[in-house]
Amino acid sequence: MNLHPADGWCRLPAAGRAGCWCAALLLTLLAAGSPFRGEPPPVGGADFTPQWRRLLALSRQSEPLALPDAAPFSALNLQAAGVTLVSWQPDGKGGELLLESDWRSIPPLFALLARSGAAIPAFSIAPQDGTLAVSLRLEMDDEG
Repeated sequence: MNLHPADGWCRLPAAGRAGCWCAALLLTLLAAGSPFRGEPPPVGGADFTPQWRRLLALSRQSEPLALPDAAPFSALNLQAAGVTLVSWQPDGKGGELLLESDWRSIPPLFALLARSGAAIPAFSIAPQDGTLAVSLRLEMDDEG
């Protein structure tokens, strides 16, 4: 009985065939001189070392970013122009806040909440009688 080489290949387990393919690929890469050796060619023939040194010196000179102090959260502080407090239901480390607002007041509202250390895991905004009904789920960070 004379077997064709393909019959032997097909009888190998899948792991054996995969190993043969990996070995063949590795040998091909080694024979090609491995394109992963050596230094990469400079982009456009330019040497960026002086620029990196200047950037490093600038980063050492820069002042650390000073963040404004966090104001403690109070639902009464939200009574800003264009925002009306409807209800505040505190629970544990957060609560549910319901407001009426116009579009222009929403970004400053989120900025105020961020400064006070309040996380907003969920919110919704819906039109209601010419204004927007804003529902916010707040979680307070009690560190410090």
